[in-house]
Amino acid sequence: MYERFVISIFSYYFLVAVQGDCSSDKDKGNNTCGSPHSIRWYFNQKKFRCMAFTYLGCDGNDNNFQSYDACQTKCRPVDGSACFSAAYSPPSPMPVSGFRSGPRWCEAIGCPTGYECQNGGMTSQCCHSATEDWFKEADDPKCQNGKAALQLGGHMVVADSCSDLSCPQGHKCEITNQLFAKCCDLNDNGFP
Repeated sequence: MYERFVISIFSYYFLVAVQGDCSSDKDKGNNTCGSPHSIRWYFNQKKFRCMAFTYLGCDGNDNNFQSYDACQTKCRPVDGSACFSAAYSPPSPMPVSGFRSGPRWCEAIGCPTGYECQNGGMTSQCCHSATEDWFKEADDPKCQNGKAALQLGGHMVVADSCSDLSCPQGHKCEITNQLFAKCCDLNDNGFP
């Protein structure tokens, strides 16, 4: 079992090392070339997910994808932390030794108060419940105002903050929680 864990960790770091464009910070570029602004996606290594941002049309860096799917395909490792909130759990996620088939799967031994068992492809972890809820809330198709959240290509348009996102007409950026923001419909009918 230990060998599989080491191979899994090595594979993850090799995958990330090969994909240097996924490790760059978000870069909005500039608007000097006359191209229109657009919603693009970048891989946020701290949140371990593809996030939306407003691209100004020119320059920037290679951590810039035209679709959520392109970002996910290029940057998201096959298996990482079982917790959505790996980088944000206070304290850090509590790894449970052993693999799914091992005797220490967190469902079998339980998690402390305030944590919930999450199963990844190869491991299980006790994850901070409140922080997990922030990540789930970001992917909720409804905004806090009860109206529809903007989706592109079937994926939620979720950003780090409202300053990262220029919402289309008929939508307004809403701070979802401490970690995320998204564009919310202003109309009652679900259409901008």
